Amino acid sequence: MIICICSCEKIIPFNEEVTEPKIVVHSFFNSTDQWKVFITKSLTVTDNGKLDFLENASVVIKDEQNNIVEILEHDSLGKYKGNTTPQIGKSYRIEAEVLGYNSVYAQDYIPNEVTISSVDSSTSHLNNEKILELDVSINDPKEEENYYYLKVHVGLNTLDGNYQTKRLNVLVNNPIFENSEPNKWDNKGIFTDFLFNGENTTIKTAIKLPIVIDDFSYNINDLDYLEIRLQNLTKAKYLYNKSYDLYQNASGSPFAQPVQVYSNINGGFGIFAGSKRNDFRVL
Repeated sequence: MIICICSCEKIIPFNEEVTEPKIVVHSFFNSTDQWKVFITKSLTVTDNGKLDFLENASVVIKDEQNNIVEILEHDSLGKYKGNTTPQIGKSYRIEAEVLGYNSVYAQDYIPNEVTISSVDSSTSHLNNEKILELDVSINDPKEEENYYYLKVHVGLNTLDGNYQTKRLNVLVNNPIFENSEPNKWDNKGIFTDFLFNGENTTIKTAIKLPIVIDDFSYNINDLDYLEIRLQNLTKAKYLYNKSYDLYQNASGSPFAQPVQVYSNINGGFGIFAGSKRNDFRVL
């Protein structure tokens, strides 16, 4: 059984033998934002209601030496916030306790930044559609496994007078993408450095032209910016993203095998995982 909280994109694997609710932790952290953690409780197989936010949790962040970095404060709707920011290369442990539940913990870190060295762009056509091809060159570190997540964002003043930023679907028919399919468009590309470990490599993708936002079409010259965002993920976040995609693809299909979404929370469910993002503006 899989439990989904759409508003926070929490997908929680659930063992049908479990009869007691458990603490659910959801936190993606990076080196630019202060700590933010969502704490809820899971549903048992006998529950029919919505997942409940837990607002009386003790949520502690510790460093590698088991020293307390910060005790997070409850903000609202099960969201716990801190005043400090995680650091690159540092490993962190989260511990969460709630009266009446088994305590939970997890550990992860923020990997080093992997830089985009250049982006070459050109227009062409695919299946009678105009596209902007993007050749993204990255410098992959040597002697370490890296897990990546590539997205394209744009920003512009829309025709209704509002300023918007939007993530665009990218072409992922390049075999390097793990969600690759012929002529498939997705909102991100997931891949590893298995084929190019320690080398400079070029990732080929594309976006559709013109760019459509709220049913209005925009040319490249209309944009305020077009930005490639490359996240270097920890293995935990990579496994979560990969399994989450598999879950989405299987959802609603009567012929799909059940998909369990990855969790690294000991004693409970959820995800506690770090990443580091590098941005490259094409425009």
